[in-house]
Amino acid sequence: MKRRMVYPTAALALALLVGAPSAGWAQVQSGGNVCFASATAVDDRIAACSALIEANQSPKPVLAMAYLYRGKAYASKELYDLAYGDYSNALTLDPANAPALQGRGNIGVFKGLYDEAASDYTLAIEADPKFWAAYRERGIVRVFQGNYADAVSDLQRSLKLHGEPYGALWLQIARLRSGATTMTEFAANAAAFDRAIWPGPVLDLYLGKAAAAQVLAAATAPDQKCEAIVYVAEWQLAMGQTADAQRGFTQALGVCPKDFVEYQAATAELNRLRKP
Repeated sequence: MKRRMVYPTAALALALLVGAPSAGWAQVQSGGNVCFASATAVDDRIAACSALIEANQSPKPVLAMAYLYRGKAYASKELYDLAYGDYSNALTLDPANAPALQGRGNIGVFKGLYDEAASDYTLAIEADPKFWAAYRERGIVRVFQGNYADAVSDLQRSLKLHGEPYGALWLQIARLRSGATTMTEFAANAAAFDRAIWPGPVLDLYLGKAAAAQVLAAATAPDQKCEAIVYVAEWQLAMGQTADAQRGFTQALGVCPKDFVEYQAATAELNRLRKP
């Protein structure tokens, strides 16, 4: 499963249906439309959702979900302007649609509009205070912004709501970048995960139990190679190895898909490093 920016599962895949409004989702589930079926191909989803939207005969919550799902499909094709428009339309119909707010926030990240993205994540959290993914993604954006104290708070909250290794990793990155010494906290967080499976080698690097070369060698799948390059570079940056980190972030731009959080991290870090 690929590691995308929008909805983090254990592998952080791009999937938007988290914390959907219960009333709207109940109607969606009973509708049986191809627009909402999990196995629908991307282009078929766009066509089915478009037909539902154009017919304009469904209740507002269902139309909002149609915009949400079509936005998801557009985002997966890197049609970010169209996706942004659909998320905004979903929110016009259902202002408390947390997944649409999160999706629009991610489009903001893809465009480098971090303030706008953080604002949308905040609204998603207000709509659903247990929306752990929105906390995690706002925390990552705050790392990109250099706002490490608030990033730490968000990432801690995300981990309390839903333990997953990438949240623990980003919390430690935020801690390191803030200059805090937090190995005890990170060791406790990392102990919850099986380090024999990916991203275990990355966690071992930050625990001081593996070398950068070992992490890069352990990454066998394409997604893992992307992650390894970026997280090694983040570690090198925290260790003061700026030239090595810059080379790693530059390499990542040619390896990572654009909708991976690691691609966005590499872009943000390079922009910061290149500032005079």
